Amino acid sequence: MQVAHSTDIGLRTLFVLAGGDNRLTTVAQLAEELQVPTRYLGKIVQQLAAVGWVTTARGRGGGLHVSPAGRRASVTDVIGVFEEGRRAINCIDPPCPKAGSCRLETMLTQTDQDFLKSMADVRIDDLI
Repeated sequence: MQVAHSTDIGLRTLFVLAGGDNRLTTVAQLAEELQVPTRYLGKIVQQLAAVGWVTTARGRGGGLHVSPAGRRASVTDVIGVFEEGRRAINCIDPPCPKAGSCRLETMLTQTDQDFLKSMADVRIDDLI
């Protein structure tokens, strides 16, 4: 299974914040460390904050911090936030004449489900 770039960066963001020394980190500092554009990381941080895994503080002395819920989030949870509704194979665009009856589609979907199930018990804190 290959995850989207946003999922990869979301996981890395949680890893870095959880593995730090509990000091607040700015998006700019984190973007430099992860070598991604600041605006792109800002959008990812917004998604992580929306589900309660990252807390943010604005203004002077503000920054980012991983929440206890973020430390308990599983890899499957993070994938679900960034890849909700993603399918292993795209049978719709362009339309495949075998869509719905294709064994490859069934096998890849099962493989994805097995992968996600295996990652359901792997928490961010477990990976630090």
